[in-house]
Amino acid sequence: MRSSLWVAAQLRLRGYRHTKEIVERIQPRRRKPPVPLLQISEVTNGVLRRVPWAPNCLERSLVLMKELRRGGNEPVMRLGVRRQKDALEFHAWVEVEGRVVGDSDDFARSFRPFGEDELPPDATFV
Repeated sequence: MRSSLWVAAQLRLRGYRHTKEIVERIQPRRRKPPVPLLQISEVTNGVLRRVPWAPNCLERSLVLMKELRRGGNEPVMRLGVRRQKDALEFHAWVEVEGRVVGDSDDFARSFRPFGEDELPPDATFV
């Protein structure tokens, strides 16, 4: 729960890029082999279902990324966009070695990945 509170506060106070930079500097708590991806994903998603707000995919992905790094994994944040009717939808997800973690692979792959430098300042994540 502390990770989700920390990520939510950092996003609101400092923004996505700053928060992601901090998360990327986190050193693993454990030595190799890393904690299994499924174990970290299930625990993280279980905690996020119990927080008193509804975290969006960006918050969920940053929390998962933080916990994966602590577990000795090398996660990569992905951002994507797709057109739904007359609007653009943005989505964030995490991958480890090209595999989607903590999210539906089909759902994540329905978004066209883009670089962080292309992220519109007013993007709202689903």
